[in-house]
Amino acid sequence: MEDEPIKCPSCSSDNIAEILWGMSAFSDELQEELAAGKIVLGGCCISVGDPKYECNECGHRFGKSDLVEETAELMQKRKLKAIVYGAAIGDALGVPYEFMARDTFKCNDMVGGGVHKMPAGTFSDDTSLLLATCDSIRKCGGIDVENMRERFKTWLDKGAYTVDGHAFDVGNTTATALKQGFGCNDERSNGNGSLMRIAPLALTDATDDEIRAISAITHAHPISTEACVFFVHVLRDVLAGKWIEDAIEQNIPDDKRFTFLK
Repeated sequence: MEDEPIKCPSCSSDNIAEILWGMSAFSDELQEELAAGKIVLGGCCISVGDPKYECNECGHRFGKSDLVEETAELMQKRKLKAIVYGAAIGDALGVPYEFMARDTFKCNDMVGGGVHKMPAGTFSDDTSLLLATCDSIRKCGGIDVENMRERFKTWLDKGAYTVDGHAFDVGNTTATALKQGFGCNDERSNGNGSLMRIAPLALTDATDDEIRAISAITHAHPISTEACVFFVHVLRDVLAGKWIEDAIEQNIPDDKRFTFLK
């Protein structure tokens, strides 16, 4: 039994062309199919939701392009790449100025030196642990807190995910947590160490409790864990197209300690 012809949902015509998306190399065969109305060009830009067919009679476009899933995966990879590169570049720009007082320096370029005397472009533990987070999610196919903890320990003990095989400027809170197997939740253990590596979770379906648990690998104080939850939600909204001001306002935790964000 032959497949039924594809019909336009608008005018019921079966004079249908398939839409070719992306940059296509012209050939005699392609030109023949264009002339015969079997194919029409959709444009060089590909996005999620592109239609698959165009009616040659009424011009209505319908269906879902085969590239939808492929495009969604590509867009996800591009977002992750932007997160990782943005974090690493910002981190490397700041390393030479660590521990310097606010307004006592000006960063105009990628330079080396500073208290750690590292070469220009060297990123710190913040990016290393972000890379470890990504690697864990990739290898496990999702969130696995214990696997992530082990990768963090490999960074601490063996210099994994660093630029030169050496972990430098390891914070006391992080080192203590990884050695004892859990993060502390006292006031003096509060800090932004988990916040600096949490961004990749915005591209996962991690729950709020999973975000808290990942923060608590090194930073278990409620302010640290809730800040991570807040940031992941804000980043998800921004990546979905929301203005950052709206994303911040709509995700402020219901906790008086975060009222300064209003």
